[in-house]
Amino acid sequence: MFTSRLFWKLLITCSGIGVAATIFLAITIAQQRGDHLVAEFDEHLELTSSRVGDHLSELLASKDSQQAFDQLKHFANLAGVDFLVLGPRGKILAETSAEPDHDFKDLATEQLGAPGLHVVPGTGDRYVVRRVANERPGEVFLCTLVQRTKIDKKIRAARTVIYLVAAIVVLGSVGLTYWVTHGVLQPIMVLQKAVDAVAGGNYHQRVYVSNRDEIGWLATAFNHMSQEIDSRISQLRQNSQRQATVLGGMIEGVIAVDDRERILFANKAAGRLFDFVPSAIQGRSLLEVMRISALHEAAAGAIATQQLMRCETEWGSDDTLTISVQATPLSGDPCPGVVLVMHDVTELRRLETLRQDFVANVSHELKTPLSSIKAYAETLQNGALEDKQNRRRFVGYIEEQADRLHHLIVDMLAVARIESEDEMFEINSVSIQEVVHESIESRRASLDAKQIKLQWYATDPALCVRADQEALREILDNLLDNAVKYTPNEGKVTVHWEPEGELARIAVEDTGMGIAGEHLDRIFERFYRVDKARSREMGGTGLGLSIVKHLVEVFGGSTEVQSERGKGTTFFVRLPLA
Repeated sequence: MFTSRLFWKLLITCSGIGVAATIFLAITIAQQRGDHLVAEFDEHLELTSSRVGDHLSELLASKDSQQAFDQLKHFANLAGVDFLVLGPRGKILAETSAEPDHDFKDLATEQLGAPGLHVVPGTGDRYVVRRVANERPGEVFLCTLVQRTKIDKKIRAARTVIYLVAAIVVLGSVGLTYWVTHGVLQPIMVLQKAVDAVAGGNYHQRVYVSNRDEIGWLATAFNHMSQEIDSRISQLRQNSQRQATVLGGMIEGVIAVDDRERILFANKAAGRLFDFVPSAIQGRSLLEVMRISALHEAAAGAIATQQLMRCETEWGSDDTLTISVQATPLSGDPCPGVVLVMHDVTELRRLETLRQDFVANVSHELKTPLSSIKAYAETLQNGALEDKQNRRRFVGYIEEQADRLHHLIVDMLAVARIESEDEMFEINSVSIQEVVHESIESRRASLDAKQIKLQWYATDPALCVRADQEALREILDNLLDNAVKYTPNEGKVTVHWEPEGELARIAVEDTGMGIAGEHLDRIFERFYRVDKARSREMGGTGLGLSIVKHLVEVFGGSTEVQSERGKGTTFFVRLPLA
């Protein structure tokens, strides 16, 4: 309280006004009281002089002068004044003062011819001259005197009382001012502390004031305001947390910039996409953080036109990403900023490319056997049916192309079923040795025809994997088909398997022409061929390795290829152990 400037201002101002008013009134009243006392003394002098003069006149008339002069002392003691009786030519006939003032006597003598009230110059003593009798050869005058010291004594006594009462009033007024000021400022200071707490972020403040005046109303309004602010802040905090959760959980990168393209907000997805820490880039320029001119142009265009802007750009040096950008201007005039939403469409564009390649490849793969069938059929219709020597050969060609078309369609349907997860598999413990043996035996004729030497071995022949037996057979059939097709006569094909942690690794190795390094990343794509002309001559559909990859992934495994041009190829299949 005592540190409050307002408290001291109110206390000093109100107390000063009260003290000044009290002092002024005290001085005024004291002055008036002094004048009143002087007037009372003058009236008392005249009244006393009149009564004593009348009595003295009667005694002098009765020729009893001595008795008259003796009673003067009694009257002087009763009235508190001094008497001086003067005869003709200023002769002192009687006096009541033990030490008469000669100056006063002289003055009284001088005023014998002027009866009435007189004031002694210098001392301020007051006296009244009255003629009381006539004697021959002169007159007798009565002088009634009161000394100024007696008057001043009573005036001082009166003023002391007045000033004492004024001092009590001053102390009372100061105390009352303090009490009133304290009563007014105490709830205000409570409100001030509560306001400071709210300004510091503590929105749970409540003020309890017993006043039933405007201050009490102000406290009630403050409590209502504090409650409303607390509720609004809680809602804003919840909305902000929800918004942060939503933005943080988005796979799209979100960056908000102001009208000067300074970053206001960035979510985690944007940080992962462009390799930065979102909290460390706030306030920095967009072009400084990400040197992508397309982003800058999209943001600048949205701010300038206040229209939605879209673009695509590439990012990265090693693994180039294709990023779709949408710049949405914030509402306001002028535009206060832009929200950039960025989506990694690299996989989408890759899939679109694959789809386009797939459509082209399917069209080409279907067109080739259909064109052959149509050509042979037209040849037969144009007269080859009558050619007994060649018509059987033409029908054989048609059958061969029909089989090729059939295998192509079957493989395409198989890939589609596997990818759509419509294919039902019976997952069991499957012996690798058993499946390898069946697959090798089914290709014994092809191996013998090309005089290919086939070997198989295993560190653990009894190794089993978790898979579908028919699907594992199809995996090995495709791998062995490729190995036999691309291995020259008198070449060598090797199949071996071994445990590798919780997986079993199956390897199919050949001594064929090998695959160049630039083709290894795409070898498992559908219809991808290293040497398209030679692959078609060998009757391949281009879907075998794609089927292998999809089947292995269904069983929770992985595929790998190692090859060197002119030195053969090795395909690895890893499947979970049973």
